[in-house]
Amino acid sequence: MWSVGGDGLNRFDRVNNKWEHFVHNEKDSKSLGANGICAILRDNKGNLWLGGWGAGLNLFNEKTKTFKRFLNNPKDSTSISSNNVFGITQDQDGILWIATMGGGLNRFDPEKNVFKSFHTNVNDITCISTNWIKSVLEMQNNEIWIASGNGLDVFNKKTEKFSHYKNAENNLKSISNNQIVVLFKDSKKNTWVGTEYGLNRFNPENNSFSRFTEEDGLCNNVIRGICEDNKGNLWMSTNKGLSEFKNAVNKQDTVVFKNYFVDDGLQSDEFNSRTCNKGIDGSLYFGGSNGYNVFDPEKILTKPHKPEVVLTNLWIIK
Repeated sequence: MWSVGGDGLNRFDRVNNKWEHFVHNEKDSKSLGANGICAILRDNKGNLWLGGWGAGLNLFNEKTKTFKRFLNNPKDSTSISSNNVFGITQDQDGILWIATMGGGLNRFDPEKNVFKSFHTNVNDITCISTNWIKSVLEMQNNEIWIASGNGLDVFNKKTEKFSHYKNAENNLKSISNNQIVVLFKDSKKNTWVGTEYGLNRFNPENNSFSRFTEEDGLCNNVIRGICEDNKGNLWMSTNKGLSEFKNAVNKQDTVVFKNYFVDDGLQSDEFNSRTCNKGIDGSLYFGGSNGYNVFDPEKILTKPHKPEVVLTNLWIIK
């Protein structure tokens, strides 16, 4: 198991029950670029890529246990546009798409080691809306979805143009909030958008969104992560607990959430952004402010309800 955070890259060996740590070393150019790692990706060739604040893009060689760094060079327009990497995804052509904070969107061809960046331009509506990007998601229709604090951007790889989705105050079918935290594509190809105010499901037939908030049963409106279990349920980590959205991928008419909190065994009610994944055995992993939780959704035992005793009448018989 691999985990990342403010302490670099960590590998847990389940067989020997040991952790192995990889950190930045100023004197070693083949060490990790920085310790504040925000993104990790295993590509279609088995390579492990990492990015973080000040780290640039890093390729980890698991045999030699060394890193190859790709850093910004202001004099080279084909280098990565920023060393602050928050998200990495790979498309079906093997191209990496990189979300940076301050440098916009980057396209990277691993075969050529060449970057191409896309930046905002206030005079061109077809450009990306901000250079500060939190996450990216590859879609099957030649699109890259981009999450930021300025709404949702969609990049068309053929035209290299951007379209935009933003919250409209009086339109309940618009995205619920412009502070986008996480993007997720489920097994039925539904696209989900987690924001600072609720969960959204994209409706491609009319380019609208369906919203789900605390009013619908969500434990908290600040969505931090989204995962799907083997039964088609979605799990959302939030700022105040963990929510299970029953049978979400099948778009049921009845919306049912089940919520879990510290009393149920969570490391904390507060979780970290985009820090979740599903293991090959179906277990779900969620990282938070006090460690991480791992569990098999099919083995969760529901607490038996203990009815509260309430006295409604009292008779004293002599």
